[in-house]
Amino acid sequence: MATANSFLRVGCLVGLLGMDPASGLPTAPAGDASPKRWNVVLVMTDDQGAWTMGAYGNRQCPTPNMDRLAREGALFTNAFTVTPLCSPSRASFLTGLYPTQAGISDVLYWSLMKGWLPPKDYEREIRRGLDSGTVTWPELLQENGYATALVGKWHLGVQKEHHPTLHGFDYYFGPYLAGVLDLANPVLQENGEKQTYDRFMTDVFTDKAIQFIERNRERPFALVLATQVPHSPWNKVPQEDLKPLEGVELTLPSARSDFGDGEERLRTFTRNYLGLVRTADRNLGRILQSLKTQGLDDRTIVIFTSDHGFMMGHRNLIGKGTATYYAGGGFGPRRMNMFDDSIRVPLLVRWPGVVKPGTRISQTVSNLDWFPTLLGMLEVPRPADLALEGLDMTPLLRDRTVPWRDALFGQLDVERNGFALMRMIRTDRWKLVRFHLPLMMDELYDLENDPGETRNLYRNPEFRQVREKLQGRLTQWQNAIQDPVFKVEKAVHGK
Repeated sequence: MATANSFLRVGCLVGLLGMDPASGLPTAPAGDASPKRWNVVLVMTDDQGAWTMGAYGNRQCPTPNMDRLAREGALFTNAFTVTPLCSPSRASFLTGLYPTQAGISDVLYWSLMKGWLPPKDYEREIRRGLDSGTVTWPELLQENGYATALVGKWHLGVQKEHHPTLHGFDYYFGPYLAGVLDLANPVLQENGEKQTYDRFMTDVFTDKAIQFIERNRERPFALVLATQVPHSPWNKVPQEDLKPLEGVELTLPSARSDFGDGEERLRTFTRNYLGLVRTADRNLGRILQSLKTQGLDDRTIVIFTSDHGFMMGHRNLIGKGTATYYAGGGFGPRRMNMFDDSIRVPLLVRWPGVVKPGTRISQTVSNLDWFPTLLGMLEVPRPADLALEGLDMTPLLRDRTVPWRDALFGQLDVERNGFALMRMIRTDRWKLVRFHLPLMMDELYDLENDPGETRNLYRNPEFRQVREKLQGRLTQWQNAIQDPVFKVEKAVHGK
């Protein structure tokens, strides 16, 4: 039974520590001399191709804060996602599992599907999300004393059991549903309450992220800031971010045919898209300045990446894994794809005193690697029975030689915005993409001699042995992860 003295002790403890009004967690007292533990700030942009950044060679879009991280830390030259779609990529990022293993293999389109589907099917659709039994790395950090927060895009479920605060985040601020279409006047939620803001959404996200950092400066914290920009070229763009691109004659990517009458329109799309990249860069600068002001920059690991890539005219396509053909100023059919520009992501890591400034890391890494890597960087123990598909990047960041993967595997399942069931193996030299459905669309590319992936060699008899060797490894991997695509293929084709 609780006594008056026990209530008094609790009251004194809360009074000494203070209470965080946003998360309901106690905050550490000022001047607490606890052992140094690394903080983590991970900024994840939305649909950002690595080609947009100065540090990766872009000379037309100023990205001073991203470039600063590259100078002060490590830049990964071969960082990829295992799937070029938002929801499954984010599921893999949090769980260290392939999309089919995590139970989310396609984009969750709840807000768009109302009216498309019969009511019964729609009710089933909106109940999809990240399963409550799936372990995430924020949960393990939370259990080991970290204050955790997600500010921004979630996109992994809208039911109560899918809420980020039930998947390892103490605090969540962001869109009420999968995302927000109106970036200038967004409807966002905090502590379950919705509110309309009259500022640009990414700026509001950054405000909240900075407030979280300030509240938790005396204790170890892990913050994910998921910006929801650039995302697409037809979103609104803050004028301050668009202005430096005005008058710049943007170079369009080479393609198999020119863009005809739509060339200037494509330049406008590209300018808007790059303007939103600058929005992300400007707000990254605000985060870096906040860490410096709070005296935290020397004990905070800063990571910058994206959920997947994006094409702006590359191969006459606009978009990601479900890109649309663009020519002559108009849009054509979708092209399901796993081109490098769709799966390649920017990746920068600043780890003061550990990663040498200006480091370049060429090993192939993926978003599956974040689960084991964050545990490794923060020295958080991994449960013995926890199966993960990724590798710990910590030795690479510490400039140690370790055995590493020689192939990247990937998935793309599209059921709601077109249809395709695709699997991929990518080595430094070759990429094999199998279309389990629809048939007769398989691809083989020689990345060394055709980095633009313009010449499909799949049916060229000269490369039969290469294809069969890659297919053998791909099938072996699919069997190892119990890929459900075989069951679907059998049900459709009876074999």
